[in-house]
Amino acid sequence: MANLKVWWFPEWSLDKQKLENEVKNLIADNFESYGYMNIETPLMERNTVLLAKSGNEAAKQIFGAYWLAQGKDDLKDYSIRFDLTVPFARYFIDHENEISLPFKRFQIQKVYRWERSQKWRYKELYQCDIDVIDWILDNNYEIEVITTLFQTLNNLFAYLNIDLKPVVHLNDKRFYTHLFRLLDVSEEKQNKLLGLFDDYHKLPKEKFDFILNTILEWKERLIAHLITPDIINNIEIIQDSDLKSFLYQMSYVVQNLKKNWVNVVFDPFIVRGLEYYSGTVFETFIDWHKDYGSICSGGRYDKLVSFIRKANNLKWNEYWGFGWSIWLSRILYVLEEDNFLNKKESLVDVVFFNMWNIGFDLKNQLANELRQNAVRAEIYYNNAKLDKQFKYADSKNARIWIFIGEDEINSGNIKIKDLWQRQEFTIPAQSLVAEIKKILQN
Repeated sequence: MANLKVWWFPEWSLDKQKLENEVKNLIADNFESYGYMNIETPLMERNTVLLAKSGNEAAKQIFGAYWLAQGKDDLKDYSIRFDLTVPFARYFIDHENEISLPFKRFQIQKVYRWERSQKWRYKELYQCDIDVIDWILDNNYEIEVITTLFQTLNNLFAYLNIDLKPVVHLNDKRFYTHLFRLLDVSEEKQNKLLGLFDDYHKLPKEKFDFILNTILEWKERLIAHLITPDIINNIEIIQDSDLKSFLYQMSYVVQNLKKNWVNVVFDPFIVRGLEYYSGTVFETFIDWHKDYGSICSGGRYDKLVSFIRKANNLKWNEYWGFGWSIWLSRILYVLEEDNFLNKKESLVDVVFFNMWNIGFDLKNQLANELRQNAVRAEIYYNNAKLDKQFKYADSKNARIWIFIGEDEINSGNIKIKDLWQRQEFTIPAQSLVAEIKKILQN
């Protein structure tokens, strides 16, 4: 078999493509059930938009759109989006006067990342995002967004008939702002520490501890005792009032997520690399499958809209935003590799078999009646042997086979076979739609 596809750009087989489409619909239904509205944005964005806040980090990930150049002055003005959050912020700016606040949107589109290719990380992938934006965002919006995420993942795994348990690891970048202020940690060390903390879940503990001790001086090593998940359950030991007040806010979010049946833990080692995140940040892992890595993530971004406005010479307006992304392509390919995607998809409900090119008028009439009643019907037009037609129907996991020959045309009775139950029936042509819908519902 030839394999001419460009590597690191994923492509599904027919049945898995249908499964992906159904999963996207399921996710969209979940988002809409919480009041989020769908938008789509163009593939291309201006670099003044994409690089407005996370210039250094984002510049490593974007595909420059050189072919759009109209002249030497705009040779590098445009790039392909690397995520959906920045295009959403740009969309909000362009439609600001039409939108009621808070604005709750969802978006399911492909993104493209020019980053080092590695296992389960593709240059083209589907992201499924929800975000909420307003002048000020109450903590309860963070709780709702994360609850929506958790419920969506549970519904996804239930649909796929997979017993996997997502766990939300929650932190806040302001946790380190307070710690570094309290212990007077230099800015140079802060950057080193945040980079190390971001790698915590990828490093052996011994290596992490060794690097941490090489960065910190003796007086700063109190950090090692404070950056533990238990700190949120022992807030009373904290003397600094600002840090204590902040931890109580985090505790409020965690406790209310648990009331919503969200499996959540406070994890001080969740940092998130993109610079536009300014507060709460989180990553979602699968319990007992940490090797999968994070399958979705998000956080708070208080000034992303403002920085895009500033970079494009617009008036500075501050908005708060909070959202997250499901990396759908990554999740599905991980599950496929571990043989979790065993749900066999039916690509068509009914196939009309062809014998001696007889009865096409009746077949077309009945097929159209079925389609008008939401039954997927297909006619096999080639005059092939029955064995070949059976194999074709089986390849599409069709539920029902319909045979119309001269006897069926003369009698008005249609021969059908339930290919899944291995049962044959003969029914009047006028009852075909009702009988087939009955079979499909069982």
